[in-house]
Amino acid sequence: MVSQVVEASAEVTDFSHIAMMVQSIERLLKASDQLQERLKLLQVKGDLLDSVFGPEGSDSLQGELSAAIRNRELLHAQLLQRKSRLQGLISRTKDFGDAHEQIRSKLAALRDQLMAADGLQPDILAKKSQSDQFRVSLIPD
Repeated sequence: MVSQVVEASAEVTDFSHIAMMVQSIERLLKASDQLQERLKLLQVKGDLLDSVFGPEGSDSLQGELSAAIRNRELLHAQLLQRKSRLQGLISRTKDFGDAHEQIRSKLAALRDQLMAADGLQPDILAKKSQSDQFRVSLIPD
């Protein structure tokens, strides 16, 4: 499941899909933590494996257990990296949305100023004053 989620989240760009992927990753990370506890418990109970499977069977199982632990650690690290990347995308998307709203607000204010302006100004000083007022409106906060 981890490999599928990591692969599926590699090219996701839609904000709603990104959020869903982060939720899936968080569930998998939680399951990974639970699995880690179970695997550690098995590792600690090596003597029990000896009594059930014998020394050779126990050694084989311990080898498989060690490989499973390394694989879980690798997949867990991949999930953490992907979660971080996706959360970064979410943050940038939100920042973009905020900036977009600020621009829309400034443009609306400028449009209102233009509408309220008394049309063409008769002399150069009045035109410069009006131009300066418009520039101040466009300066970022």
